[in-house]
Amino acid sequence: MIFLKSVVMAFSTFSRLPMPKTEWRDENMKYMLCAFPLIGIAIGLTLWGWTSLCTWMGFGNLLRASGMTIVPVAVTGAIHLDGFCDTVDALSSHADVERKREILKDPHIGAFGTVALCCYLISYVALCAELEVNGEVLIMLGMVHVVSRNLSAFLVVRSDPDERRGMLATFRRALDVRNTSLSLSAFLIVCFIIGLCTCWPIWTTAFIGAVICWIWVSRMAKREFGAISGDISGFFVQICEMCMLALLVLGQKVVII
Repeated sequence: MIFLKSVVMAFSTFSRLPMPKTEWRDENMKYMLCAFPLIGIAIGLTLWGWTSLCTWMGFGNLLRASGMTIVPVAVTGAIHLDGFCDTVDALSSHADVERKREILKDPHIGAFGTVALCCYLISYVALCAELEVNGEVLIMLGMVHVVSRNLSAFLVVRSDPDERRGMLATFRRALDVRNTSLSLSAFLIVCFIIGLCTCWPIWTTAFIGAVICWIWVSRMAKREFGAISGDISGFFVQICEMCMLALLVLGQKVVII
């Protein structure tokens, strides 16, 4: 029962999908991060529905790609894009650590964040338009959203006790670290195996790219901000998805599937 409540809380916090009301208590957050990858599955299923509709209706690549860009934003309510913009604004300030933390907390988006958001969305649409969508690609594309959230949850799990701040601190304090780590590890292994069975050269490359992004963001967060925050976690989700999508497109140009 507690696990189900944690799932509901995860979807209520990190998505815009309608969920029953659940009391905001530490006990109900115990397995919250275990459910984070499930939101990626929801995005993957929605993408499958959208691309199937495009095929049935005969929509062109640009409309299909635009929808593939909008789907994750619509499902999540742009919560990760918000973190992406805030983090870009903070990094672009070249200020000291304390000032960067203040910028992260600022609810307004700055000029650098706006430019980065526009470039990000345009690039995402362009990459989606380059994808030759088929069953294998849709499976890997869906797992991109699962892996990015899985590794983002690992950022939180691996954060040091004295580095937790804001809402992230609330989630981390209530977390069952051992069971969450096991659950996330199992998710990651399953995704890797499914990808290998789908198209191992492309998926291996994309997976390695995701791991490199995780290492880079982990080190960048400690160097530039002194800690992991919710905004940095969202920044990682977006960077990881863009990197994996680019490698899927590149891999498809080299490997025929």
